[in-house]
Amino acid sequence: MDFKWSNRYLSGEEYLDCDRKKIFQMANKVKDLLETNFPSPDRRRDIIIEALKFLKSFFLEYTRREENYMIETEYSSYYLHKHLHSEFFTLLNTKFDEILEAREISRKESSEIFNVLFGWLFQHLTMTDMLIFRNIPLGGGKKIDLNKRDIENTVNSLITSFLNLDLNPKIVDEDYTLDSGSSFTNCTKIAYEDNEDKICVVSGMEDTLLEHIGAVLLGDATNSVLQLATAVSGFSIGFWRILAENFIKTEGAALVEHRLIFEEKDVIEEYRRMIPTVSLLFECKGAGHFFVATDSRYFIT
Repeated sequence: MDFKWSNRYLSGEEYLDCDRKKIFQMANKVKDLLETNFPSPDRRRDIIIEALKFLKSFFLEYTRREENYMIETEYSSYYLHKHLHSEFFTLLNTKFDEILEAREISRKESSEIFNVLFGWLFQHLTMTDMLIFRNIPLGGGKKIDLNKRDIENTVNSLITSFLNLDLNPKIVDEDYTLDSGSSFTNCTKIAYEDNEDKICVVSGMEDTLLEHIGAVLLGDATNSVLQLATAVSGFSIGFWRILAENFIKTEGAALVEHRLIFEEKDVIEEYRRMIPTVSLLFECKGAGHFFVATDSRYFIT
């Protein structure tokens, strides 16, 4: 994942943009230290520890300044956005404690830690934060009904908010069935609990759409589906979650699971296990397809 700064990530507030650029610089420095110099396992551990110490201090200060900005501008999704910050710091502290207990870190482990933590940051800084500066509610505001045109408009609005890209998604199958031979490799399972009910949403995009979005985010910086999937994972995490919360009416429900799925057999297994009450296939202006399916009883009349 390349943390390439772009002026489209500017907030319009110089003091915030200064902080944001420093986080990009730190991410690139860590990436270079891990991948260019091929450090020893114990040196990798030291590099990761120093990076996490930076995040525990500097990113904390940034979130405080950003939260004050949200209060000053009366941003409607202040509490939800602040909760995302809290979730990240819980994850950060957990990873930090795990690394302190380890004597050394393998190259694979350091890569996973970098992609999880800095991948979250990339998504948050370039997408979720931008909703604040455009004064767009996190979660999309108005909840959608199972109306084809409303769903298409809401999904397009979310894609535009995240990517500033008009993909003009259209529903091409209102009773879609996911089976073997599908080309969905960048998929997500999200689960919520509402009282005693568990609600699942499984979604995914084709390689062609993944490549299209990756090109928007990173230009020509990646050259494989796996690299693209890793780079776009930040977008996926935020986009699918917000879409799911619009889609299944999650007021009061607690998020209990959120994970990316890359193996076709695992996606199909999750899809069949939940027995969808609604399953939709979208086409995005010749760029590719994505699907969204849920077992929410909201859609059973």
